[in-house]
Amino acid sequence: MTIATTGAGVPYNFPKGFNWDVLERQGTVLSHDAETMVIDDHGIEWTFTGQGFDNFDGLGWAGTGLLTGITALFGGTTLFFDFSDMSIDMAEFRFVMDHGDSRAGLRLMLGGDDDISGAELNDALLGLHGDDALHGFAG
Repeated sequence: MTIATTGAGVPYNFPKGFNWDVLERQGTVLSHDAETMVIDDHGIEWTFTGQGFDNFDGLGWAGTGLLTGITALFGGTTLFFDFSDMSIDMAEFRFVMDHGDSRAGLRLMLGGDDDISGAELNDALLGLHGDDALHGFAG
């Protein structure tokens, strides 16, 4: 089960997905090891967490391992979104990133019984396969 939470300061639109290929091309890997990759993309700090990250490419992106979480922060402090409790093969996730398929990325991230929470802003939440719980709050 993936637990997804949007931040209080920034509305998020799940149906639009992510521009993974843009992040991969334009983001700068700040650090990486077997459990964490930190990427800066024009002031948004992305932290990818997992296990066994390895086979890093020339840009510092892991090619193998198990992806368990993604957190994005504006300016290093304001939460954009947080995905946790995932279990995604990093090679499969990289394939999706390389092809810029945001919907396939969401299917990987939200393919089970998920718990998705918005914030007080106008978030557009999306549940996919499985028995999802959506919490819209005041947005």
